[in-house]
Amino acid sequence: MSRGYQPILPAASRYLQEKWDKAAYRQHRSKVDSASPAVDTQGPQPPSHLQLNLKRMQLDREHQAVRERDDCIRSARLVAIVQSTGRVDNWNSYSVCSLSSERRRRELAQIGVENQRLVGRLRQQQSEYAREPWERHWERVELIRNSIARHPRSMRALQAGQRASPRSPEEILWKDTQS
Repeated sequence: MSRGYQPILPAASRYLQEKWDKAAYRQHRSKVDSASPAVDTQGPQPPSHLQLNLKRMQLDREHQAVRERDDCIRSARLVAIVQSTGRVDNWNSYSVCSLSSERRRRELAQIGVENQRLVGRLRQQQSEYAREPWERHWERVELIRNSIARHPRSMRALQAGQRASPRSPEEILWKDTQS
């Protein structure tokens, strides 16, 4: 087969037929490229109030304002840090502010005054218990305990050269029998 153009239909001039066929093909391709589809495959156009979301725009503006304010605060802090002398400012010198501190102070003062009065009354009071009979009874119990025991408790005091009790055992027993 030769390499020359072979027309589909018989033609008087192969050269002219090739030219006419190429022109027709170019015209066909331009029509195909410029053709619009016969079927609309796009969805319906959304309503305008949904296309332009005003609430979203308002929220975006508010968020942007918050970000800008935070950025200003942070930049002010950074400026303060840069301008500072580099000292640590972590002192905890907070004054205690209590709404009832004055009332509590007055109550404590009143309690202190009442305690002083009570102490004075207690010091002026005389004891209702007679101490001397108790001491005599204790000396007698100790004497009996020492006489029963194998090693009397007051032996250490006797060995050290001291008297075990201020009175002799006979004195204690004689006076106890008298009273």
